[in-house]
Amino acid sequence: MSKKIIANLDKRTVDLVIDEYELWGSHYHQLYHTDTGGFSINRAQGNNYLTVFPSDSENFISFISLYCRVNEIIGRNELLSPILSSVIPLPHQLNVLTTAIGDGRYRLLLADEVGLGKTIEAGLIMRELKLRGLVKRTLVVAPKGLVAQWVAEMKTHFNEDFRLILPSEQSNKYQSSPTSVWDEYDNVVCSMDSVKPIEYRRGWSSTQIKEYNKQRFEDLINADWDLVIIDEAHRMGGSLDVIARYKLGKALSIASPYFLMLSATPHQGKTEAFFRLMQLLDEDSFPDIGSISKQRLQPFVIRTEKRKAIDADGNKLFKPREAHLFPVTWEQRHSLHKLLYESVSNYVIEGYNRAIEEKKYYQAFLMILMQRLVTSSTRAIVGTLKKRLEIIESFEESFIGNDGLLEDEWNELDGQSLVDELLQKRIKANEEEVLEIKSLIKLAEQCEIISSDTKTDALLLLLLRIQQEENNPHIKALIFTEFVATQNMLQEILEKNKYQVVCLNGSMDLDERLEAQVKFAKSHQILISTDAGGEGINLQFCHIVINYDLPWNPMRIEQRIGRVDRIGQVNAVKAFNFVLQDTVEYRVREVLENKLAVILKDLGIDKASDVLDAALANEVFDELYMNALRNPEGIDERINDIVTLVQKESSNCEQVNKLLNNSHDVDSTSARKLKSHPLPYWVERMTVSYIRFKGGIAEYDKNAWNLTWPDSTTMRGIVFRGGDSAQPKSKNTLSLDNPKIQEIINSNTRFFPGQRVASVTINTVPKEINGFFSIWQITLSGLHWKKKRFLPVFLHDDGRSLNVTARAIWDYLLIHDAHSDNEVELLLSESILDGHSVESEKLGHPIWLQLSNEYAEFLEREREKRDYLFSARIKALDSLGLENVKVSRLAKLQGEKYRSDAELEEMKQPIPELYPVLFVYIKGAE
Repeated sequence: MSKKIIANLDKRTVDLVIDEYELWGSHYHQLYHTDTGGFSINRAQGNNYLTVFPSDSENFISFISLYCRVNEIIGRNELLSPILSSVIPLPHQLNVLTTAIGDGRYRLLLADEVGLGKTIEAGLIMRELKLRGLVKRTLVVAPKGLVAQWVAEMKTHFNEDFRLILPSEQSNKYQSSPTSVWDEYDNVVCSMDSVKPIEYRRGWSSTQIKEYNKQRFEDLINADWDLVIIDEAHRMGGSLDVIARYKLGKALSIASPYFLMLSATPHQGKTEAFFRLMQLLDEDSFPDIGSISKQRLQPFVIRTEKRKAIDADGNKLFKPREAHLFPVTWEQRHSLHKLLYESVSNYVIEGYNRAIEEKKYYQAFLMILMQRLVTSSTRAIVGTLKKRLEIIESFEESFIGNDGLLEDEWNELDGQSLVDELLQKRIKANEEEVLEIKSLIKLAEQCEIISSDTKTDALLLLLLRIQQEENNPHIKALIFTEFVATQNMLQEILEKNKYQVVCLNGSMDLDERLEAQVKFAKSHQILISTDAGGEGINLQFCHIVINYDLPWNPMRIEQRIGRVDRIGQVNAVKAFNFVLQDTVEYRVREVLENKLAVILKDLGIDKASDVLDAALANEVFDELYMNALRNPEGIDERINDIVTLVQKESSNCEQVNKLLNNSHDVDSTSARKLKSHPLPYWVERMTVSYIRFKGGIAEYDKNAWNLTWPDSTTMRGIVFRGGDSAQPKSKNTLSLDNPKIQEIINSNTRFFPGQRVASVTINTVPKEINGFFSIWQITLSGLHWKKKRFLPVFLHDDGRSLNVTARAIWDYLLIHDAHSDNEVELLLSESILDGHSVESEKLGHPIWLQLSNEYAEFLEREREKRDYLFSARIKALDSLGLENVKVSRLAKLQGEKYRSDAELEEMKQPIPELYPVLFVYIKGAE
């Protein structure tokens, strides 16, 4: 055909029209740009198509066949994140993703019960949104103890690099640069309490508070996040809608179009707090407390119960577990230790009674902790008594400061953190208490000299017994204690007895915590952790838990056991709960556990933590134990009160479960299909064929590939099979999200008249079937949107179009090498190309219609997203103090909105392309 010359006056270039075509009702020019050597369709810049004359026909045909199939999977309207990530979702996780994507609703509460992998669910949704072009910038806000886990899991399972921004980095960046640290990274994790706004801090001026809120809160809110994920979101509900955490949640909710909240216990029996959480998702759907109904919650809440969770084969996901109360008997040699316990208990009772009478609640808290310290270890109580004495004698005037610590935060502190916090309060003591503390210190020091703690001796005997019963001298055990002093003591004793020990506690930084976990997983036999140290860690490779001391709140014990009772645990979990016999604590624990076990079984509830919220449980059990110490004869009556409370709360719990739980059962079919999906195999063959076709080297050795890419990059020990939720992929696993694989997927080929075509004989095709086989790429391009489909065409030599044969040939080439007849040289003629072009246009028309509809839906979602985002950013301007700043930013936003609307209108009509990426002459041989 004659070529037209088009002059582009704006760019001062000359374009050559190499093709004019009408496709599905529209007319297009295909342009060759003489200045760049590139091609485009009309006004939309296209790709550089390379004319291919392959010398290695077999690898070329295999590569293109697989390239088309892999791109076809990616281009279909099906879940992408399970395929593009190393994690294969479990059935309930896949259900969460399917529900979220199917409804197109990305403001959700993920409320699966503890241990079901809500982090994975959030990661899958995030990846899905990213792959669909809806999200670029993601913020994760989590409690301090969980931030490192988020960074690790996003990298391990989704190959997403998240930047953990610590409070020090926020301050340093603000001081050194006018730009915000939040604008520098697209994926960010930060702790909840490091970014919440503050209204008061002792010793701070209003200017200092304003500057603090600017750099940590306001700049964070204004950083244009596309997706915000809140972990442990129930902490955002608060007791009043004006508290700092709720303010943070409200601001983030307004500032982000996509919003995920994660919580295993979102309701906790507090309807008002739960109502506030739901308002963060959608104020219009939940205008008042009366709107909290199952029907209204259904689109926003996704919840799976542990008892319904199954693996891809339909088996129960969680193993049974055993929890044993392990009484420790006082021996004769421990008589001095028993005297210390009794003396401290008397000191605690007197101090507690005095504190309650004088309404000195910090002093009451301190007495509660003293009792827990003496049941933990001699080392723990003597160290705390000495610090208490030092503080009393160091200050002439005592004071109690709050420093902004709120009630909700106070209830979240573990034993060691409470000790540290209370000792800083410098609680006043009288002369009588000073003398008593000195006497207790002297007695405790004598105990340390005379013999070891009775519980330490019991621990060594238990470890030996477990090794014998499990028939494994190297079996791993996780030991929990509330206090660092006890942790240090246990480490010394166990190492003297030839155990390899590693420790975790809340004072360790992220690198130290990670190093400790790695050591425990690979080499060390014992991990000793405090509650703060164990927060957020996954240790399902261990199934023995020893609670060396017991927090009074049984929910804390459940959290400890939950570190090993997780997805991927293959053994029955065994927990041993140490408690000293002949003590009030033992009597309370024994009666309480027996009665609670009966009542919970009758109610069909696994544990008290399913019924009582954390704050209520702390209050109830602190009161129970202290009243038992003050009046041991009333233990049964007090415990009956607890049982009555549990029964009452369980009724609320049942109503909550009816509200939250989905009615459908979890189905393993979809997860099983994903598990056996051939995509990893296709990616493997595609990659190897591509490397060989391009002149690289791919050698298979010892169940792995050694690859030398065409650019001389080398990779050794490469596999193409990912892991699962419990066993993440190795660093040598190549999947679709790898840059090298992405480079292959985005490569371009195109056939033109005169190009050499290979001749291939296929044994499964009848010998009378001979003709040209081709694969055509259908592409629809629009605003930040590009979808590909691939269409196989087979035209028999007699002119017949055989559609079924075309698909069968493509399927054959996916799993078989194409042995070409090198002696036969065929060239693609214009008549053959034209015939296939006519047939592909006819067969491809329904595909084009489907893609056009998908693009129209995408464009509408994009319009809604942009409208919402601009609306949210305008609302966020209300938080700014200066009116002239508001006006300036509003004008800027309106300008952006105008340009955005113009862009949407301009790209309303997508541009289609249809061209061949493969031609092969097929000869049948059956």
